[in-house]
Amino acid sequence: MGDEGPSFFDIMYSQAIIERSQIESRSTVNLSNLKLNIIPLNLTQIKFLSNLYLDKNLLSNLPPEFTQLENLQILTLDYNRFINFPTNLLFLTSLVKINLSHNEIKEIPAEIKQLENLEVLWLNNCQLNRLPSEIGQLVNLDTLGARWNNIETIPKEIMEMESLRLVNSQI
Repeated sequence: MGDEGPSFFDIMYSQAIIERSQIESRSTVNLSNLKLNIIPLNLTQIKFLSNLYLDKNLLSNLPPEFTQLENLQILTLDYNRFINFPTNLLFLTSLVKINLSHNEIKEIPAEIKQLENLEVLWLNNCQLNRLPSEIGQLVNLDTLGARWNNIETIPKEIMEMESLRLVNSQI
């Protein structure tokens, strides 16, 4: 993926996808691999949106308006340019699956425990040195992927989760 931003075609294409999704009341929007470096704001106006695919773009943050996607359940943000965990995700308590793999995120905030409906969390190939013990409070979490990071130990609160499938070949 090159460093250049989205082409005019990519921008127009993403706008067309969003507008069509609004008209047709679609619950899924796929804006993958469009070199987007910002989120089109009209995306946050799709109130019924439950599945959003934003992987393989150039995103490094999410706008404050992203918190308006309160029905969002599945979100893919893998292969982007996030350095920090996008904290506005913490307000999207309907999230069931998040993929943040292949970003340069160094830390997951303890407030991740607010995502009480989370079942799947992918954090493969980030820059993590540790996982917060608060992940152990996510009672619905059944899959946690944390491969190819710098994590040396997993907190006991996570290891004691009975239904969790920990996908981490390094530990």
